[in-house]
Amino acid sequence: MVRKYKYKSLRQRLWACVVILSLYGIGGEYTAWAQTSPSAVKDLFDKGVALDQQGYRQEAISVWDKIVREFGSGQDLTTQRFVAGSLRNKGIDLDKLKRYEESIATDNEIIRHFQGLQDLTLQQQVAGALVDKGIDLDKLRRYEESIATDDEIIRQFGGLQNIEIQRFVAGALRNKGATLAELQRYEEAIATNDELIRRFGDSQDLTIQQKIAMALYNRGVSLVFLKRFGQAKADCDALIQRFKESQDPVIQKIIAMAQQDFTSLPQAQEGK
Repeated sequence: MVRKYKYKSLRQRLWACVVILSLYGIGGEYTAWAQTSPSAVKDLFDKGVALDQQGYRQEAISVWDKIVREFGSGQDLTTQRFVAGSLRNKGIDLDKLKRYEESIATDNEIIRHFQGLQDLTLQQQVAGALVDKGIDLDKLRRYEESIATDDEIIRQFGGLQNIEIQRFVAGALRNKGATLAELQRYEEAIATNDELIRRFGDSQDLTIQQKIAMALYNRGVSLVFLKRFGQAKADCDALIQRFKESQDPVIQKIIAMAQQDFTSLPQAQEGK
């Protein structure tokens, strides 16, 4: 007798791949220029980063607010970068404190103030804020808004070749696919994961490779719910074959999940 497959358990796993590296770390892509910018705002910024690194998130938020309050009207590019970075870090801190509505409001402030500017660093901050916003919307179960946010990232930044921007676009596609699967829109989820693999499948960047691995796993999840077990197993095999040499712990964790979930699928004809 074929055992009953644990669909509920698999659905709970669906979001594991979104949680893994869901938000970029403090400092992130602006660290290099920040280190070479001697100014009063840099001293405050460094203080906020140090507080975050020690886990004092509320104290760090006070620093980010001080930077925005004292330097938010500055017009020079370096000051704008620090203000955008401070808002981004504030949003991340609020997310980690599970204050999701406030985090979304902070992301919206970044988008409102810096969207459309040509500076690459500011574009990265806007793209990152959009990704973070989409994830927080998911956490609040505002799924359609999350999908719309992911689509905005893809529309606005999909044509840019900068590696930081590409990571955000790949992240938006990964998150959109997981959200669609959560809504049981499995065919759309599969198409979204396919788009991620098509766009970025040849990338050698580790962060993007992690998202490719996540897409293959999430695609397999959707196929299981469609009872297309043979294809799901093939996705598991493709995931293992593609990344069998990888020593990255994130990718290894995704492979382990796939092996556990897809190697003992029910024996059934495709589509039944």
